Amino acid sequence: LAIRYNQLYVQLQGLITSSAEQFQAQAQHDMQNFQDALTQRRIQKAGNLAVFSDQFSKDQSLLAAAQYPKDYVVISQDAHKATTALNLMGQTYTQLTTFNNTIAQMQAAHIDTTAMQTQYQSDLQFFNKVTEVGDFQNLQTLIDAQYQQAVVSSIESLPYVGNAKLDEFRKQVNLLRTYGRD
Repeated sequence: LAIRYNQLYVQLQGLITSSAEQFQAQAQHDMQNFQDALTQRRIQKAGNLAVFSDQFSKDQSLLAAAQYPKDYVVISQDAHKATTALNLMGQTYTQLTTFNNTIAQMQAAHIDTTAMQTQYQSDLQFFNKVTEVGDFQNLQTLIDAQYQQAVVSSIESLPYVGNAKLDEFRKQVNLLRTYGRD
């Protein structure tokens, strides 16, 4: 029995070691993805990255000290969650930029955008505070609805803007005629 127990113990240690190596490799891969996503957001200059940078540093320290599969699993899960949040941050930032550009185009067409500007500023403030996946998803849904509303509003205003531009053009043509131009 003692010999069998020692054999089982050796097998168990081998299993723990191989499991730890597999989970370590996965944790390192997830940390690399985390670092890549963090770098992309830094290049994009999107959002508040301090929380994510701190989390990355903490996870690196945990990875250096990890020994058991459970340690690596915790690091992998945290890195994966942060990577997902950072990817959503990038998508949300793109949506915010599109919404802001739409507002600018509407302003250039002399359409009242006061409410939309207020929404954009509110969205931007919230964007700079959030770090959770669910918050980014909710913000994306909100921005999408606001963008759709802006598009509908601009389409409804198009005939009025067109008439105003046409009247302005007529006045300029008439002014040219008063100076004898063809």
